[in-house]
Amino acid sequence: MNLIKSKSELDLTIALHVFPQKFQYVPQCSATDCNGGYKPDGSVCGKCKGTGYEVHTTAQDAIYLALPRRGHQDELLDLKQLVNYVYPPVDLVQFMDEYVDKTLPACDAVRL
Repeated sequence: MNLIKSKSELDLTIALHVFPQKFQYVPQCSATDCNGGYKPDGSVCGKCKGTGYEVHTTAQDAIYLALPRRGHQDELLDLKQLVNYVYPPVDLVQFMDEYVDKTLPACDAVRL
């Protein structure tokens, strides 16, 4: 039972917490009648689906930025500062994984 609980907790932790979090600036929804994701009548905006933002919803993100007009290179943005990934610490996940591995032989010994 201990192994089942530990393995389940490890699987949940990996599925829910062990991936980078993406932070980026995105434009607000450009629908003319959208106010924070909702239309004036209270219904959900069809363009942004109620988020209030225009974001990509596929695994293949692409954000296009227009080049500044000739002579306005000072308007160029540093692309490295547009998106930030925050990686979670994995120490606890490594401990849980090692614990499950160490628990397996004990379970095999009980079955014999």
